[in-house]
Amino acid sequence: MISLMGEQIGSKQWISDTNEILSRLSPGIVEPQSSFCLDVKFRSEGANTSFSLIIGPGGARLEAGMGDKCDVSLLVDRKVATQLNDGSKSVAEAIASGDIKVKGNVNELVNAGDLLAVLAKALGVTLAQEQDSS
Repeated sequence: MISLMGEQIGSKQWISDTNEILSRLSPGIVEPQSSFCLDVKFRSEGANTSFSLIIGPGGARLEAGMGDKCDVSLLVDRKVATQLNDGSKSVAEAIASGDIKVKGNVNELVNAGDLLAVLAKALGVTLAQEQDSS
């Protein structure tokens, strides 16, 4: 499995840790009228994990499993997740090359692109700051 923040991506602890960070970040980033739901499924040798990113008036949060009302689903394998995590490949590159499979309303993903980029950058900066302080 891929790990981030010392936890396996998609694990209960990872979701809890990420939600704690998102609760501090997203109210100042997510506009009140924002609404978007994204399912992410990671495939790895012998193990799959999934979670949903839900963005709404209260901010952004993760939930374990796949949401039944999400606009878009992404399917990512371990190799690509590692490349995304280490920065050797961007999400846009991975989607364009077909390394990330996209299902659902692609226009919704494109429309949410700026918001997702801001959240990703803020989350990355916060993680780097927390790692520096430990």
